Amino acid sequence: MDVGKKIQEAREKKNLSREGLATLLGVQTNTVWRWEKGKRQLRDEVKARIAEVLEIPIGFLFDGLREVEVEQSETPHLPVGEPPVWIDVVDLAACAGNGNGYGEIRWEVVDHYPMHSTILLGHSWRCGKLRIIRIEGRSMEPRYVDGDMILFSDEGAESGDIAIVSWDGRLYIRGFIVERDGTVRLKALNTAGNPDIVVEPGDERLHILGKVLGKVGAFEADRGFWG
Repeated sequence: MDVGKKIQEAREKKNLSREGLATLLGVQTNTVWRWEKGKRQLRDEVKARIAEVLEIPIGFLFDGLREVEVEQSETPHLPVGEPPVWIDVVDLAACAGNGNGYGEIRWEVVDHYPMHSTILLGHSWRCGKLRIIRIEGRSMEPRYVDGDMILFSDEGAESGDIAIVSWDGRLYIRGFIVERDGTVRLKALNTAGNPDIVVEPGDERLHILGKVLGKVGAFEADRGFWG
């Protein structure tokens, strides 16, 4: 039985509708439909979260695990005994290029990703909302490349940080540099074909949406634009 059918079977045994499961997981109903129909691949971390919500052995959604391994297994890729912190993955892309146009920024949650709580200790005290966003384009190479998933916080950004920003209705990832006269420069790391975006003081087209904390995966805290 494929993973999608296993999810549907476990969901129906709990008398849960797709909408009900989506609510518990914090995703859209059509995301659950795509999982069950095999139209969207699931990462191991997402399978683990589904297994937790449906109260089934984690191994039920993983091929090749024997029952003894299921009983002893923990959430994939997380240390034994350390509960994960589940971070919202949003359905937007921050452009490392000429910007992605969005009429209105809405953080629609399409997935969740587990991270070690120890990784987040230096950031959680600020009480900023943590989210994960996908990067498109090459202007922040070599540090961030097309397709990377980036952890950021809406705590705001200071001069010298890498930031997620909305400028003139377009969404970017850029270095956020404030000059002495209040002029803001949105700077690329890969300057080839990516000139600075210069924002005059008080220009209301600029919105700082969050500070980049680092790349999801082999997490290393971002040291800022000049780091």
